[in-house]
Order: sequence, then structure tokens, then C-alpha cells
Amino acid sequence: VEEINPIVNLKTDRDEIETPRFGYQCGIRFGYYFIKNVGLETGVLYARKGYQSIWQEDSDNSINEWRYRQTFECIDFPLLINVRSNHRKVRFIANVGIIFNHLVRDNEVSEVRYTNETKGKFIYPSQGAYKSFNLSGTFGFGLDVPVTSRLGFQIKPNFRYGFLKIIEAPLTGYVWDAGL
Repeated sequence: VEEINPIVNLKTDRDEIETPRFGYQCGIRFGYYFIKNVGLETGVLYARKGYQSIWQEDSDNSINEWRYRQTFECIDFPLLINVRSNHRKVRFIANVGIIFNHLVRDNEVSEVRYTNETKGKFIYPSQGAYKSFNLSGTFGFGLDVPVTSRLGFQIKPNFRYGFLKIIEAPLTGYVWDAGL
């Protein structure tokens, strides 16, 4: 008789149904270019990230579809190295760095669609004991548009991955997200 590990089964099941959510961040950043096109950047950002799961029922159950979203809201403190092209009006930019994350709030949202087409939405605080601090690696590339010689804006896709576990539990996780 083969022994089955319930944690491995749960992880496999969750890996099959969980999908990433697009995250976003906004805030203020400050950069200094110590060489013409290479510089450091830091700032303070509000970031929202998480994951979602969707179940479809094909049985005689009264629930037709169930969506579950886990959301983490953080204050982020990035430290990035930027490299940009040498054009005047629009420049290409790439960066890599680390971000110190401070978890401000986490919540869970469940949305249910019943077979009779009625819907229900439930929002509640997370049941997990998530860690308040994390450290993420990040990289991105995109456009840097100067407004003045000292002020500009950037639009670029970013990818971030948490280096540290977000919860100490038999089934743990790492927060990551991709966004613009």
C-alpha cells in the first residue's frame, strides 16, 4: 500500500488551479545617474499583488463557478540600478534591483455564480499569519520620457519575485507578480 502525502496532493491541486493576477504599483521614485546612462533609483511605492483560483463545476451542485482572489497590499521601498539609451526625446530603459516589501493589508475575496445565475461576493480578512516584511528581486524594461532635464516618467513592464516565504506553514508560498 502506497502512502499518500496530503500536503503534496494539496500543492499539486493548487498548482493546477492558481493563476497569477496582474499587479500594479504607484508612488514616487528618485534617481541619480552617476554615469551618463547608468544610475541608481529609490522611492516609496504602494503595490498590490496576489493570485487567484477559478473552479468550474460540472455536477448537479448548486454552484456553477467559484472564483477566489488573495490580495496583498504593500508599501515597497525599491533600490534599482537603471541603464538607459542615449536618446533625447524617448529613451529605452532597463533596470534590476531589490525591493523591501512591508505588508499593510491582505484580504480574500470569494465570488460565487450559482446554477440559477444568481451571484454572491464575500470579502474577508485573510486567515493566514502572513509575514509583515519580505524582500523581492525585480527587473523591468520599457520607455523613459523626459519632461524636463530633471523630471520624467517611465512606462515599463516589471516582474517581481519574493525571495522569502510569505507564511510559515506546511504549504507555503512566495509572492510574485508582473505588471505595468
